[in-house]
Amino acid sequence: MVSCGHLISVCLTRFTLIVSNLVPSFSYRLIFVSISLCSLCALVMLSLCSFKSGKVVIVLSGRYAGRKAIVVKASDEGNAEKKYGHALVAGIDRYPKRIFKAMKKSKQDKKTKIKPFVKSLNYNHIMPTRYSVDFDLKKEDVKTSPDAMKATKKALKVKFEKAFKEQKDPKGDRKAAGVSYFYQKLRF
Repeated sequence: MVSCGHLISVCLTRFTLIVSNLVPSFSYRLIFVSISLCSLCALVMLSLCSFKSGKVVIVLSGRYAGRKAIVVKASDEGNAEKKYGHALVAGIDRYPKRIFKAMKKSKQDKKTKIKPFVKSLNYNHIMPTRYSVDFDLKKEDVKTSPDAMKATKKALKVKFEKAFKEQKDPKGDRKAAGVSYFYQKLRF
């Protein structure tokens, strides 16, 4: 399977060689054309990269920009309300802080609190990562109606905190690596 980043670099390299052979003296045109091609490759990349349930994504815009989330349900074709491809995601708004062995149990519990969020996002506003998690988040568990949102967030909080405390060693298992990546705050 071809990775999305590899596809973009191959397309840009081929296109740059073609344009540089045609117009060697106009380098600014080359830059402009390669930027427009990059956006075209990004659209191709979005169609190739799948947003499956359990995939870890990064939110790119909006209130939760820079936060990591898990895809609960993906809708490629859209529906009656939203006619574009979108995904229902559940993520972490406030990440757990670092804890040490010397800390008291009460302080460790306080520092490992997580604040979740639930949102339906356009595919253009999320970026898939190579990681997946083995949480059993189901569409039935994650409700988006305003009256059920509070109960959904409480249930997610319990589930996320439990999974955070029961993490496995990420070196051996691929899903465990995805879980440890999900709980690390994105530094930017």
